[in-house]
Amino acid sequence: MALAPPPLAALLGAGGLIPFVAFSQPSRRLLPLDAALGPLRDALGRPSLNPTELQVTYGCSILSFLGAPHWGWALAPAGPASPRLTAFRLLWGVTPALLAWPCASTPAPLSLDALSAGLLVAYG
Repeated sequence: MALAPPPLAALLGAGGLIPFVAFSQPSRRLLPLDAALGPLRDALGRPSLNPTELQVTYGCSILSFLGAPHWGWALAPAGPASPRLTAFRLLWGVTPALLAWPCASTPAPLSLDALSAGLLVAYG
């Protein structure tokens, strides 16, 4: 049985793609991101802040979040029927965060490649 999200959750999930698209290389050629990031750089005291770093940080956050539904399904009152499935859901629930953690300090493009692979595995 496939789990389908409620319409609002699907809409918000699709909206979560906006930062990935906005900070992608093709969009960066079209959008004035450097000018837009100027005030953020000043406010954070990070003159080297760049769109790739923001994309990696956002990707790590999203990848970490993708494990949370598995905990919810495992711990729900009508959760998985077998203890083995419960254990799998709990273990898989922390795996995306463990995959994302080293990506936060890995230089691009390796961090982007690893995040892409992690997102494909976690979402697929």
